[in-house]
Amino acid sequence: MLTRPRRARRQWAALAALCLSIAAASVVVAAPADAAGCVPPEVKGSWDPVNNRYSCIDPGTTDPGTDNPSTPTGPSAPSCNLGAAGDLVAEHADRRPSSPFCRGKETCILIEHHAPWAVPATDKPSENAEMRVRWCRLPDGGSVGLPVWEGEDEPPLIEQAQQAIGQIVLPTPQLSTSPVTRSVVNLDTWFWVDGQPRETTGSSAFGLVAIATFGSLQVDPGDGSGTQACPLVTSEAAAERDCFHIYDKSSHGGSGEVDGRPAFAVTATATFDLRFEVDGEPVAIDGAPATLTGPAAEVDLRVDEVQTVVTDVR
Repeated sequence: MLTRPRRARRQWAALAALCLSIAAASVVVAAPADAAGCVPPEVKGSWDPVNNRYSCIDPGTTDPGTDNPSTPTGPSAPSCNLGAAGDLVAEHADRRPSSPFCRGKETCILIEHHAPWAVPATDKPSENAEMRVRWCRLPDGGSVGLPVWEGEDEPPLIEQAQQAIGQIVLPTPQLSTSPVTRSVVNLDTWFWVDGQPRETTGSSAFGLVAIATFGSLQVDPGDGSGTQACPLVTSEAAAERDCFHIYDKSSHGGSGEVDGRPAFAVTATATFDLRFEVDGEPVAIDGAPATLTGPAAEVDLRVDEVQTVVTDVR
């Protein structure tokens, strides 16, 4: 068992060897003169000379009338271009490369630990932790490597995509019908929604942003006939042409209720197409969901059957 002084000397020796290997294999980047790469403007920059990295620090905002900082807002670090990670993965294809992830503006992957890389300078975080080498492509095109314990970095790209999707907030639209609340068998009934956006962008997750673009509106009339696809209809006039249904039976036995009488529970759910971007650049993510379903809007519609009685024929 190493004593503390011997262990410290060994760690310093490993770190020195690491610095030499990085100097031989990497492009050294000079420290930036200012925090121009940080956004928004109140975010300040910090240069890490040991790891040859530039990081951004978000101090958060201050509550008006108090000295208490609120939760930090905006990105905590500049994001990298994950779309440019293909050559990095190909370059280390024989070293079990991970999915790419962002560290500030660097695009990084984890690869198999191999000579001449030293043992990571930090203590092993768990019994099953595996030594890996983190290779990062720098914004100027150079690259830098550092031995690390697996699990110290951001999650794989597919997990980042799931987190980015979770940052999308879709409102529940308001569903309207015409006729209102009460329709008649064999009469056209129109459906439209209010408050449904055509496109919604989530907040950043590790620099990755998910964008949901309206695809179709799925309307279930509630009579057991199944759903029908409609475009994004937001007015009665558009619904007359693009989103309507003809009921062939009354709502007797329906699950809804209008004025104390059985009604059909009509629902409308929007489906969105998903895409991912980093700094405005599209990113293709294998295995990521292609669509997202929004919250359902619902309204009860009573449908009556009208019969005509002939009392006089001449």
